[in-house]
Amino acid sequence: MARSLKMANQPGKGNLELGLQIKQRLVDKGLPPSVAKLYSQYTKRRSGQPGLRSWGDDEPSILLEDATILLEVAIEMKSGDETGWQKTMVRSGEIIEWLSHPSMGMGEVPLRLISAAIYQIAGYPARSSGLLNVATQYQNESEILRCLLEADFPALLKALVSYWVGRLPSNREKVSSPIGEQPVDFQSELRNWVVEETVRAVGILCSSMRWRNEPRMEKALVNLGKVAQVMWHGEHFYSALLAQLCHGVASEYLNVSMRNCLSPVRESLVGSGQDVLERYLRQSYLKRKALAWPSQILGFEYLSRGESFALCTPTGSGKTTIAEVAIIQSLFTESQITSETPVNGVGAPLALYLVPTRALAAEVESKFSRILRRTEVPVIVVTGLYGGTDWGPTDTWLTADERTVLICTYEKAEALIRFLGPLFMPRVSLVVVDEAHKVQFDGNRESLRRSESRSLRLESLVTRLLSYLDESRVRTIALSAVAERLERPLTQWVTEGQKSLPAKIEYRSTRQLIGRLMCLPNREFEIRYDLLDGTDLEFQTEGQSDRPYVPRPFPPFPQTSVRFKGAEKSLRPYLFWAAMHSSVLEQDGNRRAVLISIPQQIEGYAKDFLTLLEGDWQSDDLPEFFEPPTDGRKQALWHQCLDACQDYFGEDSYEYRLLQKGVVVHHGKMPGLMARLLVEIIDERIVHLVLATSTLSEGINLPFEVVLIPTLRRGRSDFNIQEFANLVGRAGRPGVSTEGQSLVLLDAQPLPGDNSLARSIRRARKRYFRLIEDLKRQRESSRARGEARSPLAELIRSIETLWHQHFGDGQTEKFLEWLEKASPLDPGSNPIEIVEALDSLDAILLSVIVEAELLAGEEVDSTELENRLKSIWSRSFAYYASKEQERLESLFIERGKGLRVNVYKDLVVRRRLYRTSLPPRDGDSLLRLYPTIKQDLARGKDYANWSREEQFYYVRDIVGLLGQLKRFGLGNPPRPSSWNEILRWWLVHERESFPEASKISKWYSYVSKNFQYRFNWGLGSVIALALDESSGGNLCGTSLTDWTGTGLPWIVFWMKELTIWGTLDPVAAYLLASGTRVTRNEAERIAQTFYTENQHLSADEKLDPSKIKEWGARVARRGRNRRDSSSPPVLPATLLRDFSVISGHIWRVMPVEAENEIYWFDFAGFPLAKSHKPSNWIPSYLDSYDFILNSSRKEVRSEIYV
Repeated sequence: MARSLKMANQPGKGNLELGLQIKQRLVDKGLPPSVAKLYSQYTKRRSGQPGLRSWGDDEPSILLEDATILLEVAIEMKSGDETGWQKTMVRSGEIIEWLSHPSMGMGEVPLRLISAAIYQIAGYPARSSGLLNVATQYQNESEILRCLLEADFPALLKALVSYWVGRLPSNREKVSSPIGEQPVDFQSELRNWVVEETVRAVGILCSSMRWRNEPRMEKALVNLGKVAQVMWHGEHFYSALLAQLCHGVASEYLNVSMRNCLSPVRESLVGSGQDVLERYLRQSYLKRKALAWPSQILGFEYLSRGESFALCTPTGSGKTTIAEVAIIQSLFTESQITSETPVNGVGAPLALYLVPTRALAAEVESKFSRILRRTEVPVIVVTGLYGGTDWGPTDTWLTADERTVLICTYEKAEALIRFLGPLFMPRVSLVVVDEAHKVQFDGNRESLRRSESRSLRLESLVTRLLSYLDESRVRTIALSAVAERLERPLTQWVTEGQKSLPAKIEYRSTRQLIGRLMCLPNREFEIRYDLLDGTDLEFQTEGQSDRPYVPRPFPPFPQTSVRFKGAEKSLRPYLFWAAMHSSVLEQDGNRRAVLISIPQQIEGYAKDFLTLLEGDWQSDDLPEFFEPPTDGRKQALWHQCLDACQDYFGEDSYEYRLLQKGVVVHHGKMPGLMARLLVEIIDERIVHLVLATSTLSEGINLPFEVVLIPTLRRGRSDFNIQEFANLVGRAGRPGVSTEGQSLVLLDAQPLPGDNSLARSIRRARKRYFRLIEDLKRQRESSRARGEARSPLAELIRSIETLWHQHFGDGQTEKFLEWLEKASPLDPGSNPIEIVEALDSLDAILLSVIVEAELLAGEEVDSTELENRLKSIWSRSFAYYASKEQERLESLFIERGKGLRVNVYKDLVVRRRLYRTSLPPRDGDSLLRLYPTIKQDLARGKDYANWSREEQFYYVRDIVGLLGQLKRFGLGNPPRPSSWNEILRWWLVHERESFPEASKISKWYSYVSKNFQYRFNWGLGSVIALALDESSGGNLCGTSLTDWTGTGLPWIVFWMKELTIWGTLDPVAAYLLASGTRVTRNEAERIAQTFYTENQHLSADEKLDPSKIKEWGARVARRGRNRRDSSSPPVLPATLLRDFSVISGHIWRVMPVEAENEIYWFDFAGFPLAKSHKPSNWIPSYLDSYDFILNSSRKEVRSEIYV
């Protein structure tokens, strides 16, 4: 065994030459056969299978020697700041990780701890945590070192306390020596010294990570170095190596701690900002996130400069943390606020977080709420306005003078610009564009033409935001996955061309493993792995090619009488059986989170799963994949989720029945509250098996150890490389495991013949291997193919192309003449495709023109308009992404000028069309119907006093009236139901009106598309027109006080909330929206208290949002006051040291419990005092409280940590 690696000394020249040869063989050429073979052996043995027949007894020791020398090379490269040292070090860590499995026969060598230490030094803390998350197989490991290398500092604190419990002074007197017993010989004395010096230094490190300052840290590092030097003189090489690595890890922790990395950001915060950041850091500490990952360190550097930037890193690299810190920074920087009150008439700062989908908005809101809503002084409002171009009660809270974090979809942000204008825009201090690569045109020209393209909405929205916001005080951050073709133009777009390169790092916190779950005859399985981090896993054994595989990973599934017909459906018993077994409690005490990713028709999968669970498999011994929570907090969340699911889906639904069994069914059209609760129980690891559509797997930041993929088709289309890469990118749970695996279900052998079943099986195999080859080529080529494509540029090109195709003239002059004068309201001989595309472009241009006129307070002249159009174009993605941007700019400007002069000549007409939030053709239709709609809405002034039936008929009539317009037209409902029937089910929610289980997800989809999106969009447009009337068309922000001027009753203001939450009661809707209640029946019951207390008011006054909000806040406060808030008592203390000779009298201490006493140790392990242990003492106090010894008062008091 090589013993040349002594990190305390310089390596020899010969050793380095050998090391460089090993590096070239094991690192520089991807995954070499010897390492692939090791991984195959590790995979089989980890799965409880026999190892490779060709595996030699001497291979582990040879590989370990190579990995050790490789580590030496990496350390030398790091000291010389050479490129590639991290990659070299990580490969060393991987080899040692795979050799650490007990079956490899490496004896007592602490390889797992060594590998974890290597990962930490290389900047991969999540891999270290994931590796050490497995505990039960390695009983010989030091618990203190395990917690240290896992960077689990709360657990480390408990381990330190346990250590000192065993070393309490036996005489119960004041102690002057750090070592209680005298060793019997030199070896014992030396061993005790090594252990105690290590524990003391680790305790000081733990103190440094928990709080801000620890003056003894430098000395502690020196002592750790001395321990390592002593260890090198012993007989145990790998113990010495571990000691040296631990010294390096401690140094690395200080460098990459969140506290250290965020110190420049902290210094830029004013007011209460530093306190808020401190709470954030403490929450991170408790959540085992005290260390910053490489991608986060890069992002923090950009934040400290106060610049706009684009951050391009892979999925699972920690981008959301950058957004969290940026939000705190934006709410408390000197450029935003100089005191705790609004300045210059501008409200408190507002951070705008833009997301592409409602599902992602709900997930982000839930996460930010846990971080920021607990901040009571100052108050920080976290609100998620998920979608639609509407306006309602939750939107008006944005006008309050409280710091606000607003999470919303692109459409909602567009509506806010139109509705809240002056009250909204000056408050914005930060814009975060999540999934910013979505601005890339997706090739769907039909959605582009019909003004339904989300990429076009994103480009239009962000372009105008960037042009309106004050760049001197507003920062824009784009978060994106790595996408070479987009990175440069995306960065230029959000930085106004000031930067051309993004903040980019190829860092991923876990490995990605991709393979096949082979479905064999006789109900058996086999797993074959093909790619690891995009690298082929093929290796040679006994003269033949092979890859890692696991025979019989699960027992055969039980017999079933159900016939599943078709190539894909026939694999469903395999799918469900594999999913259950993948999430059972493993020997290491962990459960893996498993996602079954369904591209479409999720209700069919849910039905088939239940058919097996409640049918043929009911009497069989099923794998125990779910265990109801016993922790009090998790129990409460679990029951909330069950109650909400029963409320929204019903007891007979697939969703509720599967949830009871521990299976989450998640689809994008479910209610926002339900979706949020489901995400929480997955994130809290209450439920481990998830059946979900792409809304969960393609957008929400929930990682899974295992992703099972039953099909690589969506409808009649095959997955492309981007879809597949995004899906498998969700595999991997940082801090829980070192890798995530994605398994595609395939029939083991293609059937002979040419029947449809055989062809389907062969096509499925072809799809898989084609995607595998594409992924390999993508990694090998290093650059993605194609180019950036702006949807705005593509729309202009599309108009031009359609015109030439239809008129066939080819003369640019005639096209320009047509472009200046063509009116979508009077299409003439123009084909509908050209009319729709032109109308889509006009919607953008009209917004630019009207907003310029509103800001100026009058009609702008031609020169001003042209300058404005040029300015907008120069801030567009098209400007940076299009090769022919100058020509496209001229077309954009010519159409904009012609639109005002030739098409929409009247200023009032332009403004009214703009207020509708619609393309002009649809806006014109709404304007004609508007008087009738407004008259019908006015009938609702007595809504609060009506019966439930009267309330329903009122809402139904408005829905039907708006549905007459094409843009808001109600789609065909699932047969044989009617839209009226579905609306009643949703709003009245009587048990007898619930559909059968197979229809409920389709009904929810209908509700989402037609009532929550189209109807609310139409209602918002009507409200906008009414507000425009009441303001006389003047530019002014919208607030609650303006509402009465519209002539509309308050129920119109609440109607959006009714359709979002599925109730006819506005007060109940508010309770659900604020999270005060989670079921509609309970919310409606509590709401009756409000009506009783306010029965003296008129019907319309009862629905005044300010009154409802004030009452709702009281309800929420009463709920919080009922919670148990017991805290540790102040304890008299007997001092164990002479403090008269020591400066200072305040000491942070940890409780070390004896039978009837508590010893108070400082974090370096010295007992300072003791107290009598009270009868009501709770050991878990250590999780939530800090303890402070006051040596002058001789007492110990507590402070809550967060």
